[in-house]
Amino acid sequence: ESRVLGDVYKRQEYGGVGEEEFVDLVPWLLGTMQSEIGIIERSGAAQGLAEVIAALPPSRFQNDLLPRILTNSDAVKASTRQGYMEIFQFLPHSLKERFHSSLPQVLPIVLKGLSDEAEYVREVALKAGQAIVNEYAFTSTDVILPALEEGLYDDNWRIRHSSIQLLGDLLNVLCASDNIDEKKDLSVILNDDRGNSMLAALYLLRSDPSSPVRQLAIHVW
Repeated sequence: ESRVLGDVYKRQEYGGVGEEEFVDLVPWLLGTMQSEIGIIERSGAAQGLAEVIAALPPSRFQNDLLPRILTNSDAVKASTRQGYMEIFQFLPHSLKERFHSSLPQVLPIVLKGLSDEAEYVREVALKAGQAIVNEYAFTSTDVILPALEEGLYDDNWRIRHSSIQLLGDLLNVLCASDNIDEKKDLSVILNDDRGNSMLAALYLLRSDPSSPVRQLAIHVW
């Protein structure tokens, strides 16, 4: 229901109906995202809000909604963290290039979510990271790589593990494109100080104290 309403609003907005005609929709979606009614309902509300945001003025998102989303993604209640983290799965698809400028703010929150004490928050954070990597691998490599590099050196093994997984996803996207103009060679992607540092970290992580980290580092290497 939440997702459908969001899509209806988006279609209505493109047809000339503004937010004033749906004055209660955004507060309702935000409230549902932090409610206790269930994971599916919170996820649906997040997807619906992502559709609504795509039809709102950029300033409404940047100045009002994004700060609230970032704050609640680190809330005390796990259900609230999950609900608000969910939206980062959907914003890359709904906003496309408009979301690029928000990545420096969003990526640290997503990476932190990878070590959340609640498993369902960790799962959502990983899906959000994968959505970001898949959407912006070609256009925002310079933003994504520094965040992943920091994750590779993190003290928390879950963050190291997920950062390796996201790095592998990124490299696969960059190297597997069917478009010859988009396909990139690894030597081009990683042929600088940061690339050398990340490769060195990945090499060392093959001997990580954590077995899951070791195994994944070997696989990606």
